[in-house]
Order: sequence, then C-alpha cells, then structure tokens
Amino acid sequence: MFGIIEEINMKNVIIRTFDMRRVVMPNSRFLKKAIKTYSAEEFLRLQVSVVVDINMDMPLVLQETLRVVNDLPFILNKQYTQVLLDSFDDKKAKVNIQLFFNPNS
Repeated sequence: MFGIIEEINMKNVIIRTFDMRRVVMPNSRFLKKAIKTYSAEEFLRLQVSVVVDINMDMPLVLQETLRVVNDLPFILNKQYTQVLLDSFDDKKAKVNIQLFFNPNS
C-alpha cells in the first residue's frame, strides 16, 4: 500500500492513499512488516499504463505522451522517461509510461 501517513495514535495508523481513500491500519501490522519511507528518497521510479484506441496514430501518441510527461515540473531525469507500446489487440493498445519523479514535490 502506498500513501501518506495522516495520523498515528495508540491503536492504529491512518493513511491517505494516492486515490484519496482513507485507510485505518492497526499498529500490529507495522510491527510485523518493514516500512519504506519514500519521502526520504530524492526520486522514485513509477510505471503507469494507459489504454488507447488502436486506430490512433501510434508513433504520434508515443511522441506526444513523452513530451507531455516530460513537461511536468516534478519529472526528474527526463532522459530516462520511456513511453513504450506494451500490447495491443484489434480495438486497443496498452502503453506503458516509465518516469522518475520527486516524491516530495
């Protein structure tokens, strides 16, 4: 699970996930598993998949997606951003976007 810790109390920890859900986790879960603090990192790698219509101009989709992603202010190491065609069928294509970003921005 990924998110931002909003509250820690005697019984549980409240986490706000990136899709804005509020999750209450008992403290016992944190005693049994390691916790990774991503805010201590300078940058993180993220992969996002999107589905597009197969009839679109795929080279243009890949090129414009790369441009738009790299124009975002929190993207780091822009030379390593990748936009790749992953799979396709007769109706849709799956495109993977791999990027580095600052988790503290």
